[in-house]
Amino acid sequence: MDKRAIEILRALACDYQQQIALFPDYVPTASELASCFSDLEDIYLMQSGITKETALNAHIAAIKCYIDDLQEMPTEESWSNEALKNSTYWSNIRLEARAALAAIGENEMLAPDLAFLKFLPDKTQLPFAHWRNKGLLIAYAARQFVFLGIITGWAWVHFSATGEWVGWPLIIATAALLNIAWCFVA
Repeated sequence: MDKRAIEILRALACDYQQQIALFPDYVPTASELASCFSDLEDIYLMQSGITKETALNAHIAAIKCYIDDLQEMPTEESWSNEALKNSTYWSNIRLEARAALAAIGENEMLAPDLAFLKFLPDKTQLPFAHWRNKGLLIAYAARQFVFLGIITGWAWVHFSATGEWVGWPLIIATAALLNIAWCFVA
């Protein structure tokens, strides 16, 4: 079985405290575990010879049924951390994942290695969230003044060369786009 699939089963088999620690704070753990299971299904189905592992098939099918049932329930009853901790569905998913690992000879409960997963940054890591930092805010303001100086110089050169203000809409639109792009260079 693929190493990623084994690691996902290990993640599903972990106790609640271990599962919470697997992901960044801003990632909804229960939802991410279900997403990982979906990836496991894709990996598992692509492999050849899966019909030989009938016990494993039964455990994966049981996990799928539990996750399908959870998707029918309201969010707070199925996808919250409280549900992940106390729900019998999540307890049964853990038991089935442990049984699936045992079916493939992975009897030792090792910590999962989910290094292959990548996450988008938290909203606090996006541009403008750093404005709470006074030094970065001053640097941003200085950058804006430099930018405005460049745009003013560009507009002056345009006006001096043509004697017309007709090109201003193009200059302003370009400046706005450049300013937006510049914000993301933070």
